[in-house]
Amino acid sequence: MVNPFDIMKVKGMWDAFLGRHPKLAPFGRTVAQNAIGPGSVIDIHVTAPDGRDYHYNMRVSQEDMDAVREATDIFGKMANDYTPNN
Repeated sequence: MVNPFDIMKVKGMWDAFLGRHPKLAPFGRTVAQNAIGPGSVIDIHVTAPDGRDYHYNMRVSQEDMDAVREATDIFGKMANDYTPNN
């Protein structure tokens, strides 16, 4: 069974993360509403502090969409509910 205090702790950490990156949640909402669906390609590029590059892309399937929808229903919409304090 999940400890409710652990959920509150994770929620607090997520809120702090979004506070440090205030453009992430609005970007995520915009992309989710307008660009993500079966057939969309998500492309991720990360540059490590030492300069090494990492790259990954994936084509979104209907099964992916169903899994994300189910996770959102189960865990709530923390990013969508976020309102910056500043």
